[in-house]
Amino acid sequence: MTNNTFFLIFRNSFLKCLVRNFVFQNSIIKVCCLDHLKIDSKYLSLFSTKNKLEYNIFTKLAINNTNEFNQYLTHCHKDLINYLEIKNDVNVSSSSSSKEQPTLLSFTKTSSPFTSKFDCNLIPPCINRLSFYVNSGTEGNGNLPDSVRYLEINTIQGKLYSEFLEQLISSLSNNVHTLALPSSFRPETKCSLPKSLTDLQYSTNYFNYDNLVITPPLTAEKFKNCSLQIHNKDGIEWIQKNKWIKTIVVSLFTFNYTDFPPHQIPDHVTHMCISFDVKIQVGCLPNFLEKLCACRGEVQISPGALHWVPIKKNWVRINFQYLVKY
Repeated sequence: MTNNTFFLIFRNSFLKCLVRNFVFQNSIIKVCCLDHLKIDSKYLSLFSTKNKLEYNIFTKLAINNTNEFNQYLTHCHKDLINYLEIKNDVNVSSSSSSKEQPTLLSFTKTSSPFTSKFDCNLIPPCINRLSFYVNSGTEGNGNLPDSVRYLEINTIQGKLYSEFLEQLISSLSNNVHTLALPSSFRPETKCSLPKSLTDLQYSTNYFNYDNLVITPPLTAEKFKNCSLQIHNKDGIEWIQKNKWIKTIVVSLFTFNYTDFPPHQIPDHVTHMCISFDVKIQVGCLPNFLEKLCACRGEVQISPGALHWVPIKKNWVRINFQYLVKY
């Protein structure tokens, strides 16, 4: 009976496809190189574009240099890739030596280590998830295809000022539901986020958040992967007014033990990370705190400071990487 059931499913193309999609649902299939893309094309082609979207299945290819990107653009099976990861220092660009014979070319690198080219029009319309690097010297043009649903921006710079990235964010299609930005990104002008956005991944200060134009409603569920970096009292005042961020990173380097004010962190904050020398007095922690950690400095917790907080001291102690005193 078991064998008969197996063969009945095996011979049914619809059931085989359904089982395959459920097995690979919410997974990433990594293709290590373009040669393997050709070898594995027979199996990767079993997943249709519709199936990959509905079941959140990604076939991922990492591009390590400009030459690889040029080879990818002309590859006969490039449409099987829907997750493209472009490493740093890759020029995404094209040029034509003549109108009759278009040729893919790489831009000559300048003396600046942060200079690169990124032509958004070269990203194929089969890409649903895209990851690439932007630095201050990155020059870009064009628009990303409407097929992109998940966009991840990376950088190697401690402070990123990029007019190209500001324009790119404001021109994203309403198909983008996830946007990941580097914490070092400093928008200098207003950037309009797509209305379709359901997940923003960004950790920065209040000034940079104010330069993001976000379509209401601003809900904590939508921005659960956002965190506010607090460096001064202005940051504390900002988080009191903006209840859509529940995670804060407090690094008040200009404060001393006695300056950390009680009853200032609002109760909607559920996750808190401290990265400076501080003594936590009674009333300093929000009432609904779920996670507390320290990543730098000496943290002293006064007796009774955790009395009304629904977390265990042992759990807190384990998550502190530096000296904690009770």
